[in-house]
Amino acid sequence: MNLFGISGIITGITSLLLSLIVLGHNYKNPLSRLWALFAFLVAIWGFGVYEIARTQSPEWALFWWRITHIGVILIPVISIHFTFLFLGIKKRWMVRLMYGVGIFFLILNTTPYFIANVRYVFNSFYYDSSPTNLYLLFTLFFFLSFIYTNYLLYTNYKKAGLIKQKQILYFFLAIFIGFLGGSTNFLPVFGVDIYPILNFIVPLYPIILLYAILKDRILNIKIITTELFTSLVLLIILGELFFVKDTTEFFIKGTIFLILSFFGYMIIRSVHAEVRAREKIEELAAKLEFANLRLKQLDEAKSDFLSIASHQLRTPLTAI
Repeated sequence: MNLFGISGIITGITSLLLSLIVLGHNYKNPLSRLWALFAFLVAIWGFGVYEIARTQSPEWALFWWRITHIGVILIPVISIHFTFLFLGIKKRWMVRLMYGVGIFFLILNTTPYFIANVRYVFNSFYYDSSPTNLYLLFTLFFFLSFIYTNYLLYTNYKKAGLIKQKQILYFFLAIFIGFLGGSTNFLPVFGVDIYPILNFIVPLYPIILLYAILKDRILNIKIITTELFTSLVLLIILGELFFVKDTTEFFIKGTIFLILSFFGYMIIRSVHAEVRAREKIEELAAKLEFANLRLKQLDEAKSDFLSIASHQLRTPLTAI
């Protein structure tokens, strides 16, 4: 397995798990659903890269490049839609236009007018090459989408509140890392054979973006981080079961998997319990703060009443 494939499988697994976990936690939130779809598209790209790195057939490599481009084409579309929703921008016509462009390129992706050929690069795998004019148009669309997203974030940063500004800064960071890692994959397409080693930073894109969404809800981040780490460990061990050579090794690794599954479940359960307890404490603290405020207001009202009453009582006595 080469580094290109390793980066792909890491990106695919991480993004897919994050997508499923977030979708399971907060399905009713449109922002969460859109983010989960975005992470799923990154996962498609990652798994496609993994398959491209594995195959030694140019025909299958071309097939997997087309599968990979399903994610690549829709990532800028969903990114702009997510940005609009995140910033509260209501431009339905623009969102519809972006989806229309995305569908147009998806249809082209099934034809040789988009990806026409592959070539063997880095003495390792077959890479998309000989870009067509329509592929050049898509590349322009991809980069312009990145510029437009940053423009939206920059213009809205100035008029945002403090919490929103912090979220936008994380959004900037996520987009920069994702663009830096993902855009290097275009270089070999155009004959610039620089190894796309920066693919390893692509998984940080959805992770930082998720952190930006939940910046003011740290407890949710703790739950998701715990579930993600536990799922990754269990998935790695489960994957090893398919490569065991004898029954004894299968029994040992299977037992380890079951034990870790139990402890992983207990850890996740304890984190959920801790979060619920902290939420209750925060709720009680808020109620106590409100009660204290009301007591202060009543105390001030009582003082005002006594002051007025005392003044009213003194006035007749002074007159007498």
